[in-house]
Amino acid sequence: MTKCQLIVASLLLIIVILGGVVYWGNRRPVFRGEYKLFSANQKFLGNIDILTDKRQQYRGFSRQDQPCPDCGLLFIWPILSQPTMVMREMNFALDFIWLRDRQIVQFTENAAPEGHNPQIKYRPDQPIDAVLEMPSGFISRHNLQVGQFLNWQ
Repeated sequence: MTKCQLIVASLLLIIVILGGVVYWGNRRPVFRGEYKLFSANQKFLGNIDILTDKRQQYRGFSRQDQPCPDCGLLFIWPILSQPTMVMREMNFALDFIWLRDRQIVQFTENAAPEGHNPQIKYRPDQPIDAVLEMPSGFISRHNLQVGQFLNWQ
């Protein structure tokens, strides 16, 4: 093998390795379940991850398998707003639990998965500072009500 062929082969190998790292890095589940979710009376409801970074929030559960029926993502914003949520490249339906100061102010149940260009946009009717994404059925299974408080740690 000539020196030029060796350089080209090495560069191709590096490109293939980097491509694999990027591909598997994007496929790796976001969910780790590092936090516990509780009702106001300290009843355990499930495991969650907290997302405050815009990149994490953009991705959410996209292209992931459902981790468990009581596993979810909590999106937190530093100021009150009316964020738009979509079901981009989702593999399972979600319940959205809209929160302000840890109090449930609204629900969106059974948001259906959509493809790369989602058409349906989900927004709360009032300003919130967090939204909890849980697999569909979570709200009814735990008999959650508007006005209830949720805690996480």
